[in-house]
Amino acid sequence: MSTRLSPLATPAFRYFFIGQVVNRAGSSMSGVALAFAVLAISDSAADLGVVLAAWSVPSVVFMLLGGAIADRLPRAVVLRGCNLVLGVAQGLTAFLVVTGLAEVWHLAVLQFVAGTVFAVSYPAFLGMVPILLPVAERKAAFLLIGQASSAVGILGPALSGLLVATAGPGWALAFDAATYLVAAGFLSLVRLPPGDRGGAATSVLGDFVAGWAFARELGWVIPAASASLVFNALVSGAIGVLGPSIADDTIGSTGWGLARSGQAVGVFVAAFFLARVSLKVPLRTIMITFPI
Repeated sequence: MSTRLSPLATPAFRYFFIGQVVNRAGSSMSGVALAFAVLAISDSAADLGVVLAAWSVPSVVFMLLGGAIADRLPRAVVLRGCNLVLGVAQGLTAFLVVTGLAEVWHLAVLQFVAGTVFAVSYPAFLGMVPILLPVAERKAAFLLIGQASSAVGILGPALSGLLVATAGPGWALAFDAATYLVAAGFLSLVRLPPGDRGGAATSVLGDFVAGWAFARELGWVIPAASASLVFNALVSGAIGVLGPSIADDTIGSTGWGLARSGQAVGVFVAAFFLARVSLKVPLRTIMITFPI
C-alpha cells in the first residue's frame, strides 16, 4: 500500500529526490543574490530586467527542444549533465561577483546559458518519476518532491538575504553553484530501469512538429500556455525587478529575502491543503485561480 513516504523505499528515487531537494535549496537562494549582485554593479532596474530576461526567455523558447532531447537520452544522464553545466555557469558568476570583475553583460550571458540548460533539463525532470516508480507510487512521489522543495524554498531566500547583507551576493551564488554539483553527484547514483527512452521521431524537428500538431489538436494547450506565459512575464517583472530595486533603498537584502520567504510559506500552505482535495475539473480550476 502506498504511503506518503513509501517512494523513498526505492533507492533510485531516493537519490533523485535528495538531488532535487539539494538543487532546490541552492536555487531558492540565487534569485535574491543575483538581483542584488546586478544592483550592486549598476543600480539600474532596467539592467536587472535584462539579466532576468536573459534567463527566462530561453527557458521558455527552448523547452520543446528539451523535451526532444529527453526523449532521446537517458533522463538521469540529461539531468546530471545539465546540473554540471549549471554548476560551472553559476560558479563562474559567483567568481566574477566576488572578485568585483562582473559586468552586467557577463551576468546576462551566463544567465542565458543557465536558462537554456534549464529548458533542456526540465522535461527530463518531469519524466523521471514515471520511470522510477509504479503508478501507485507516483502521486505520493510528486507530493513529496513538491512539499520538500517548498520547505527549503522558505528557508533559502531568508538565508540568502542575510548572506548578501553580510558576506555579499557572490557567496550566495557560490553556494548555489555547489548545490548543482552535489545534485549531479546524487544523480550519478540513480540506476534507471531498462527502456528509459521515449517514442522519439527520426529527428528533433520531427518531434517538434509532432508535438506542435498534438498541442493544436487538443485545442486548450496553446491558449492556456500563452496566457500563463504572459502572466508569468508580468509577475516576474513586478516581483523580480521592481521588488529588489525598491528593497535596495528600503528594507535591504535581508528584508527582501524575508519577503520572498513569506511568499514561499503561502505556496507551502496552499500546497498542503490542495494535496488533500480532489478536483473534478483540475485544469479549469487552475486557470480560474491562476491570477489570484
